[in-house]
Amino acid sequence: MARPKRRHHFFTRPDKAAVPAPDLIKRDFTAPAVDQKWSGDLTEIPTEDGKAPSAAVEDLPCAEHAPLKAPAVLAAIGVSRHT
Repeated sequence: MARPKRRHHFFTRPDKAAVPAPDLIKRDFTAPAVDQKWSGDLTEIPTEDGKAPSAAVEDLPCAEHAPLKAPAVLAAIGVSRHT
């Protein structure tokens, strides 16, 4: 028995008349030093109790400091699991 195709649900509905935001970092996700380029994202996660907002801001990786970020990320995940 064949399964029916699943419909994709898109939560973001772009304004077709809006001017796109400029790509300020030109898709270059590396930085020459710490605290030079930052990236962020906002989203809503559907839950049984409604939508839960989620936000993330990140200092983009500098090759010199990239190995130092892993412990900080793991610590942040550990803290978020207990909130």
